[in-house]
Amino acid sequence: MATYFLRTRTGKAATGAGHKHALYISGQDKYADKNEVLAVVDKNLPVWAKDGIDFFKKADENERSNGRSYRTLIIAIPREAADKLKWAQDLTDALLEDKHAYRLAIHDKGDGNPHMHLMFTERGRNFENSDDPKDYFTRNNAKDKKFSGTKSKAWLKDAKALYLSHVQKAAPDYRWKPAEPNSQEPHIGPKVKNASFEFEVERIKRQWRVNELRDAKKDVVEYRALQAERDRIKAEIATLEGQQSAAGQRTKTAPSPRPTARPTPQPAVRRFAQLAKRASRQTAKVCKIFTPTRPDGTLKSTQEIMDDLARIGQDLANTFIQIEKQRAQTAAILAKNAMSQFQPSASVGIPIPSPYEPPRYRG
Repeated sequence: MATYFLRTRTGKAATGAGHKHALYISGQDKYADKNEVLAVVDKNLPVWAKDGIDFFKKADENERSNGRSYRTLIIAIPREAADKLKWAQDLTDALLEDKHAYRLAIHDKGDGNPHMHLMFTERGRNFENSDDPKDYFTRNNAKDKKFSGTKSKAWLKDAKALYLSHVQKAAPDYRWKPAEPNSQEPHIGPKVKNASFEFEVERIKRQWRVNELRDAKKDVVEYRALQAERDRIKAEIATLEGQQSAAGQRTKTAPSPRPTARPTPQPAVRRFAQLAKRASRQTAKVCKIFTPTRPDGTLKSTQEIMDDLARIGQDLANTFIQIEKQRAQTAAILAKNAMSQFQPSASVGIPIPSPYEPPRYRG
């Protein structure tokens, strides 16, 4: 089955990121041990560029020091594609529309995760016939505005829709299911040297959020399991009530047995303590990420969520106590019925030994 994955990244010219990334995706120089590179394609390069590596090296040298020397797309290739290179080339032509110079690399380790690296410049193709690289990286060959600012989000959204249509061409049965609200992990981002205090605080907050979401996957499963267990117990209570009613009908005409001590639901008391502790722990965990809505569609506050979960935990505890009481009552009725079957009749004349009669010895 095809895997839906598309991510975009950029690199700064000041760090030489373009040259390094071009070497990486093509498996050259210090990355020569990468054996998953199946194909590398360079297209729309200016006349002065020998290949994609030379082009992006010049981009690092001539772009502004704080500017982007390249943008890359990492895209999963559907395993159903018969010709992965042709599928990747068709998607590249649809995304860039032959307006930018790029290097395309196909990677496949044979582990069922084929993917492509599409590395391109955001600048157009003006001055591609000029022999001076500086002419290419000037304002006269401006960068496409759709890759900058708020427009970049719209471009990325369109790129994902285009990618999905190409995936479905190779895998017609594939249907992409969007992530549930509040379940997608935010991008943490790397540590930045000499970053401001506010930037680092926001990065740490995103890290905490990711940790909470990952822990929540286990907590939500446990929370739903508790709800299913509650429904199962309610159904069992209804069954026991039916058995109790039937047993009561059978024992209406039976003589009263000897008084017996009524069993106390001690297991229910222990279970209540365990469940109360579990419910409080579950409330503290799940309320961080479980955000149900009110009838009008707005999200509930944290206090409302905690109240709901505490009420559910108490409901579970009360349910367990109720089922233990029902079991004790049913056991008492069944025991009474069983004793009535062996109750001796007074007319038979069989003496009933007293429990206080002393033992007799033969002399």
